[in-house]
Amino acid sequence: MTAWPASDRALRRVGERINIVKRLFNQREGWRPEDDWLPSRLLTEALPSGVAEGVGLSASELREMIGGYYEARELDANGFVTEARLGELEAGIEPCQATRHGAY
Repeated sequence: MTAWPASDRALRRVGERINIVKRLFNQREGWRPEDDWLPSRLLTEALPSGVAEGVGLSASELREMIGGYYEARELDANGFVTEARLGELEAGIEPCQATRHGAY
């Protein structure tokens, strides 16, 4: 990648920070939990071809997947970045800077 020496752990940490800062930006700009959703067509039509031909995705399966994503990213149950998570990543962002829509 680069000549910058970094461990696997350090690179993962950088990736986590990037993900959280992107999420904070979206929260500040008005992101809502309803925005983490797929177009309705993807929940009503099965895949037409390929190795997953005929496989579909239900709303309850999608909800479960989204909840798992939030849990894996250590977000709250609604997908918002918590103050604890922000402090843990030492992102250098104060909660008041992170949002104007009351995510905290």
